[in-house]
Amino acid sequence: MKQIMKIIVTITALSAILCPPFYTNTQANAATTQPANLKIDPLTTNTTHITGWASPGVFLTIKTDKGYTGSFNVPWDGDFYWQLPGRLQEGSWVHFSGSDGSTADIQVTEGTILPPTVDNKIITNLTQKIHGEGTPGATVSVYNESNQLGSAVVGSDGNYTLQLSKPASTENPPFNYLLTFTQSIGNEVSSGFVRLVEKFPAISVSNFDPKNHTITITSLPGYSMLIVVGGHSDTHMFSLNKDGKYIYQSDELIGENTAVYLTLLDEFSNSLAIYRNFIGGSN
Repeated sequence: MKQIMKIIVTITALSAILCPPFYTNTQANAATTQPANLKIDPLTTNTTHITGWASPGVFLTIKTDKGYTGSFNVPWDGDFYWQLPGRLQEGSWVHFSGSDGSTADIQVTEGTILPPTVDNKIITNLTQKIHGEGTPGATVSVYNESNQLGSAVVGSDGNYTLQLSKPASTENPPFNYLLTFTQSIGNEVSSGFVRLVEKFPAISVSNFDPKNHTITITSLPGYSMLIVVGGHSDTHMFSLNKDGKYIYQSDELIGENTAVYLTLLDEFSNSLAIYRNFIGGSN
């Protein structure tokens, strides 16, 4: 009898493996259907727009503790983007609810993206390239008020070079002309780092010696300058001494009607200031 029972149990077990219970199509579909997903990208105090993924076509509502509210239909690919009216506060909550019943509550954390650094010691209206450091892969942008003047991607070495548009004139900038630098990765943008556009550093020419064909040039100590004398196209470069002076000698310095063209350069060979005058004229 024990052997018969053992055989019956064995056959029953094999039947369960070889012939699983029959499911209807409705039951099978119900077993594999998952609730609609709602994925929100991290939210920090640097977040300027909310991004994420939800079921395409769902009507999504976003509310923040600060009172910002937005609602929209999720695009066909499920990726959504919502511009925040202002910055989020650390520790506050952002609430998401979809018409399909999906919900999420995300707490805002402190932002980790810092403003970029700017290596240019002096920036004037003639500066065409900004050099600095940032987070590799981030985008550094520069603005004057709401006008974007240029942007650059930070390289893998952490350095960037940002090309500004060529200055329209050589006039000194108006008072309080400011540049604001930001750094962005994904939906995070750092707070603005502000630099003043300075007036052109002073350049003066004095002590013309017609006998020795020399002039004394004065400007920023240690900086380089380009000089063109008269109507010639030859350009010469020199560095100012520690006292900011340099005695330049040239046989072309022949009289008070000789034109002198000077350009002061920064450490990146950007033009900082210019001097255009005739020897003996006003400086």
